[in-house]
Amino acid sequence: MLSEVSRLIVHCCHHRVGTLWFKTVLGSCAETFGLKFFEGEQSDLPRDTAIFLQNHSKIRVRKLPPFRGTHMIRDLRDVVVSGYYYHLSCEEEWCLVPQRRFGGRSYQDVLRTLGHDDGIEFEMRYAAAATFREMASWNYGDPRFLELKYEDLIADEARVFARIFEHYGFGAQEQRRALEIALSKSFERVTNRPVGVSEDGHHLRRGMPGQWREEFTAKHVALSEQLFGKGLVRLGYPLH
Repeated sequence: MLSEVSRLIVHCCHHRVGTLWFKTVLGSCAETFGLKFFEGEQSDLPRDTAIFLQNHSKIRVRKLPPFRGTHMIRDLRDVVVSGYYYHLSCEEEWCLVPQRRFGGRSYQDVLRTLGHDDGIEFEMRYAAAATFREMASWNYGDPRFLELKYEDLIADEARVFARIFEHYGFGAQEQRRALEIALSKSFERVTNRPVGVSEDGHHLRRGMPGQWREEFTAKHVALSEQLFGKGLVRLGYPLH
């Protein structure tokens, strides 16, 4: 039975890289199988946790019990676009708190004073740059983690989630049930619209890979190459 799996399941993600998606899927799996799900900081991880989600991939693997994990990344340029629209209206505390570096204004306050093009640049230099540092510092050579790309998951949810649940060590029956759960939480089923159709203000705005090609100006493209270029190539994302 799945409830007898001795290894902790860990999923590590990044801001605007499917965090809510995996929280919904893994939380539902935990509820279905009678397991404890925890999202938060490793320092607060309850001992009886079976499924642990860390939304900024800030973990110390040496301090974890035996585990099997997944880690997902996304094209940083799409993270910029997704973050820009999300941060205009989100209610996350960090986005609303006045900051000295912004002259006492919040991140959201500053973003709302900017037009689209300047806002994209602002997002690139601040929030997305922080996400990039997280991705760049990740250890991609740890065999305990199955490395995932958001783009691959969007392209074939059934195939990728099947790999995920097999990697976690689920039995055949539990794999089938977990896959049913995952597919019931797809972008289209949750939002009632196809991938690529946008809804501003919704946490799941559009979901389509390659949005940056429609949103970026030539200046944005040049800046993204300056800030992220080598890292994008290293992570498997072509510059053009």
